Amino acid sequence: VMLATIHSLATLLFFRGEFRAHMSTLFGSIGAIFMCFMVPITASLVSPFQCVGHPNGQWTVRVYPNVVCWIGEADSMHYQLCVISALACTLPLGFLTVAAMAVRNLPKKMKEGDTGFLRTFAFLFFRFRLECHWFVLAFLVRNLAVAFIPVLPEVSAQTVLMMIVLLVSVVTTAYYSPWRLPVANHLDVFASMSVIALLHFAALFTTGADPDLLAAVAVALLISIVAVFMA
Repeated sequence: VMLATIHSLATLLFFRGEFRAHMSTLFGSIGAIFMCFMVPITASLVSPFQCVGHPNGQWTVRVYPNVVCWIGEADSMHYQLCVISALACTLPLGFLTVAAMAVRNLPKKMKEGDTGFLRTFAFLFFRFRLECHWFVLAFLVRNLAVAFIPVLPEVSAQTVLMMIVLLVSVVTTAYYSPWRLPVANHLDVFASMSVIALLHFAALFTTGADPDLLAAVAVALLISIVAVFMA
């Protein structure tokens, strides 16, 4: 709302109220802000699905310990929170759909010289090389996966899936070098590798997880990482 108000005032003062001609600037600004904060926004939206178990056999919402999970009553607080959360999750999923449509239409719009389209969706593509414009979808899917994975009740499943997602991201970035700045590719790989290393160490101290499964997956991923960097 504040961004729309600022945009409206600026358009009135500096561009004589030509709102239609500058609407792409507003959409691009909103998209850029949402893209920057996609992970925390999505994580907060799915928080009602993140439940923790207790010795008495009950589960409660992690961020709302007084809300009991999965009691099967339609009028329960948890049921209502889950419905609201599911509806709210259409926001990041809708954003991903719009981004996919923009990626599909980019070559066509560039040939047509559609400057309005390019200004509107510049926030999606300006970080990446033109031939790797599709990588924005991989980037968004990775971020959404990082936000959704903690919903899983099993720690071992969370750890394994997070490692797999980050490893796929490392391999893709190392192979295609999609970022415009070479140093950005190196930083992306380094950051993902650092998180994978932390997950490896954290898996040693998890409780309630299958240690054999975690050990096997950790070894397999470690071998995969070494093979990637030796290739």
